[in-house]
Parts: sequence; C-alpha cells; structure tokens
Amino acid sequence: AGRSPPGKLVTDRIEAAQRDGLLGPTPSHEIALSLWAMVQGLVELYRAGRFTDEAQFRALYRSALRRCIASFRPGAPS
Repeated sequence: AGRSPPGKLVTDRIEAAQRDGLLGPTPSHEIALSLWAMVQGLVELYRAGRFTDEAQFRALYRSALRRCIASFRPGAPS
C-alpha cells in the first residue's frame, strides 16, 4: 500500500472522507482494495461480454460502487 500514485490518491480521498465523518474507521487501504477489486471484477466481466451493452455496464458499475462505498459508512452493518 502507498507505492502507487493513483493508489495514494484514492487512500488520501478515503482518509479525507473519514475525517469528514462520511466513512467509518475501516483502514483506508482496506477500503481502497475492496473498491479496486469490485471495479476490476466488473471491468473484466464487461470485457468478457457479460453485459448486454455499455449502458447496462455503466448503470451497474455506478450502482455497485455506491453500494460498496455505503457499506463503509458509519453505522453500516459489517
């Protein structure tokens, strides 16, 4: 963790959200890796032709990303 400039940018944003009370106390690198794994999996599914079209992929991507982020909010079930 912390060796990649894009990764550092993501963890910095996560830590800022934690300071603002928008995300709970889960370590920032764990949140970043969870988001990265989910996004990577969706992109791989898209590239493998598992969505009917790009619009379907984009809609699911946004929805899944919102749900994943919401799972790290204070008070979210663990």
